[in-house]
Amino acid sequence: MSNSPIAIIGAGWAGLAAAVELISSGQACTLYEAGRFAGGRARSLTLDGLRLDNGQHILLGACQQTLTMMRRVGAEPDKLLHRMPLCLSSSSGFRLQLPVWPAPWNMIYGLISASSIGWREKYLSVRMMQRLQATNWRAPEQTSVSEWLGILGSGEEMNKQLWKPLCLAAMNTPAKRASAQHFAYLLRDTLGSRARGATDLLLPAAPLEELLPLPAVDWLQRNGCNLRFGQRVRAISRHGNAFKIGAEYYPQVIIAVAPQHALSLLDSCQPTNELSVTLARLASLSYEPIATVYLQYPVTNRLPYPMHYLGGMPGQWLVERGSQVTDRPTCNERCNASLLAVVQSGAGKWQELDNEGLCSALHAQITALPGKGSLPKPSWSRVLREQRATYACTPRLQRPTSASGLPGLWLAGDYCWQDYPATLESAVNSGLAAAQKALEYLCRQ
Repeated sequence: MSNSPIAIIGAGWAGLAAAVELISSGQACTLYEAGRFAGGRARSLTLDGLRLDNGQHILLGACQQTLTMMRRVGAEPDKLLHRMPLCLSSSSGFRLQLPVWPAPWNMIYGLISASSIGWREKYLSVRMMQRLQATNWRAPEQTSVSEWLGILGSGEEMNKQLWKPLCLAAMNTPAKRASAQHFAYLLRDTLGSRARGATDLLLPAAPLEELLPLPAVDWLQRNGCNLRFGQRVRAISRHGNAFKIGAEYYPQVIIAVAPQHALSLLDSCQPTNELSVTLARLASLSYEPIATVYLQYPVTNRLPYPMHYLGGMPGQWLVERGSQVTDRPTCNERCNASLLAVVQSGAGKWQELDNEGLCSALHAQITALPGKGSLPKPSWSRVLREQRATYACTPRLQRPTSASGLPGLWLAGDYCWQDYPATLESAVNSGLAAAQKALEYLCRQ
């Protein structure tokens, strides 16, 4: 039997959160990670000498568990994240900016003052938020976001400029297929929240690895966690009241890997009726892609807002990244030029373009913006494609919970957190939930 009563498989944000929670509670654990670095699907990469992220993982002030976890491991959100009131702009001329006011007045003022939107549609969106609050943020379970917005009568132009782009950005699932209930939960905790700063944008001022993965690994090392990087777990087998991983046995295991990998690991266990339900739910998940395209320009190329909606043909969100890597000790001179990231979320025609064609199309979109017509071609570019970036958060989706169906075997990952779609906050919450289940199980033994 291993000296650790609990094994965790996967050092993504969920696995790290689970390990920190266990160690903080005085329970030893062993953390397995197939790769050499922590972070999972929200990680940093070295691209031609630049340390950049594999995607644009932007946090909001409502991500309280993520911020709390950062502080627990010694990362300082105030230094690592640029906090600013929510501000969005679009190539159509739409602009929305929330003032630094108490909720709900900041949301009401932001909607009413949005540019290029008629007064009737502004009123309809304010009324929509009031109706949602009155119904305790409930939406029909079988309804998509597009259908739901039609029922609420929020206005076609506001749907096009704000609600549907926000849905795609937050859920990585197009509004016509995304779950209305999960979008309602997101609105509840952001635009509908009375918590101060819940709607604030938290833009990374450092690579993702410095927000949580690296500080968490350092903290776990200092506090006695058995870290095993570069060790891929290919199977789990049950032996009596323990689970075998390699040559070692653990009374409990937390599986904190992507759902398709969790399915493979659970398949190696002897099935029960309860486990069969979990396996069926994992197998039923479908997936959405994301592409992040980095474009580095040889001249200053600042954006008036940190996030700009391009309209989706092919680029969707344009994010300024140069300020997030400039003046850092590990940064080379190319960081001083303007670095932009363009995000393509969910399945679409952008997938038909090869990398060169996608970069050319995105450059054309950027030069079509006001004041960008004379912009030279990028001096450097890189395309990162994730075919299974997130699960598709669709209506009536039956997702697994932290309980796998086998006593002592738990799941953690953004797909296990029932309130939200696939977000970093979901991952952290799921890791905490799995750790609490494991601690409760220990107390019952």
